[in-house]
Amino acid sequence: MQDTPPALVAPGPDVQALLAAPREAVVTANGVRFSCLVWGPPQTSAPLVLALHGFPDAASTWQDLGPVLARAGYRVVAPHTRGYWPSGPAPDGDYSTRALATDALALMDAFGARRAAIVGHDWGAATAYAAVAAAPERITKLVAVAIPHPQAIRPDLLNRSSHFLTYPLPGAAGRFAADDVAGLDRIVAKWSPEWAMPAADRAAAKRAFRHDPEAPFGYYRSFVSQITARKAVGAIATPTLLVYGEADGALDPADFARSAPYFTGPVTLLGLPHVGHFPQRESPAVFAEAVRAFLGPVPVDAR
Repeated sequence: MQDTPPALVAPGPDVQALLAAPREAVVTANGVRFSCLVWGPPQTSAPLVLALHGFPDAASTWQDLGPVLARAGYRVVAPHTRGYWPSGPAPDGDYSTRALATDALALMDAFGARRAAIVGHDWGAATAYAAVAAAPERITKLVAVAIPHPQAIRPDLLNRSSHFLTYPLPGAAGRFAADDVAGLDRIVAKWSPEWAMPAADRAAAKRAFRHDPEAPFGYYRSFVSQITARKAVGAIATPTLLVYGEADGALDPADFARSAPYFTGPVTLLGLPHVGHFPQRESPAVFAEAVRAFLGPVPVDAR
């Protein structure tokens, strides 16, 4: 398989298949070794989409979105975020939103992109919001999945999502990883009650927790700093697509409607019926097409 596809004036089926197949890339950014899945043309002229997964998940959560955007001419980079094997842990133990946002911007640099669109789910969405707040001039468009604007989240979040209180506790990671990472099975069933997670998705999501369950729980141990960072995300002018499941068991879907006043730029809300906390996996075709349409066409000479 050649590494550089031919010119993309009128892509044939062989080229389309090549662009849709993910390849692995390992880069160091912000002092962290990142293992990434990459879809699309390798040319740095192709617009970059940085896709950030959440908890408890993996880069493969974008397996349906990646090919769709690649065929449209985008480069899609989906890292296993810091602490999620096979990426490395935080060298200084910092899993704060500020560190995660710095990772996102550094990954853009590592892949030769001054500007990029960001798609983020769960903690990936929190990271995306923080990246837009830190460097709005570098983010062309924002797709936030399953997390509303941080300031729209009501204070009673802990009543609905008690894991924010229990996951930072000592021993929480070990309990989550016990019995073949049964904690993942429980939380996914709670957050997406109308969805049966496919076995392949479940295995991919469990892989990091089998290898090192403590590191992903660092996100929750930094919860106090996340509250502070949430207040630092002000009004967002970047064009934004908010996607959420109307059956999400992790957050109140009504928080998304309350997000509108916190955007000064164009914002689109997309609520998916009978979908829980993982829209990109529960309704992959609808989700991917919505993101592709939101990002818009890529000029042929940029592919």
